[in-house]
Amino acid sequence: MTISSGQKKKMTREESKAATRQRLLDAGYRLIMEEGITALSMNRVSKLAGIAQPSFYTHFANLDELIDELALRLKAEFLYPIQKALIAIFSMPDRENNATVLRRLYLMLIEAFIGNGFLMKQAVERHQTDSIFGQHIQSFYTDLKAEWLSFLTQNFTEEISSEEKERFSMAIDCLFSMIETLVMGLTRNNYQNKEMIIDILTDFTIQHFGALIDNSYEYIQKMHADNSK
Repeated sequence: MTISSGQKKKMTREESKAATRQRLLDAGYRLIMEEGITALSMNRVSKLAGIAQPSFYTHFANLDELIDELALRLKAEFLYPIQKALIAIFSMPDRENNATVLRRLYLMLIEAFIGNGFLMKQAVERHQTDSIFGQHIQSFYTDLKAEWLSFLTQNFTEEISSEEKERFSMAIDCLFSMIETLVMGLTRNNYQNKEMIIDILTDFTIQHFGALIDNSYEYIQKMHADNSK
């Protein structure tokens, strides 16, 4: 039997449950976007999702569980795709010079922040140590920093001392803070020159990580050359 365009296929019980769960997540996402994490409550999320509050417990044990899933959603949809894109570009053979690549990457990153208010709110939220969501975001930053350190140092031909690793770790913290501060300043009209911000971030990165980036690039090129023989 063919379903006409005017008919809708009836959802299964599982599909209906999944759709309602998604509505709750979307409602939580919207409340954070519009009013911040403190606006979340089971009553407000349920009302915005269009379900009775008791039904909330069918999908989430409590509000913290919904916040946990929202944090994972942020990680999967925004933070890690940016991370993977950065590493992929740096791993490409025959790429452009460091400054050109970094400028392009920072432009992409800044536009991602400006174009997504949710990311901007989380940049602030991660500093709220008493916030469950803030703790999640901070853990993501810690993971990202660890991945960057691993990527930049894994192919280094010389042993890196613990002091050097700590210095690189500090520099990455500085870089994250610079990105947040400068992009927030841009969105608040404290700054107007996006190109100057990109220049500052690029110069800082080359100053502190140029040798590691060059070493990783040379190693990757050598691997490509060996594999092509």
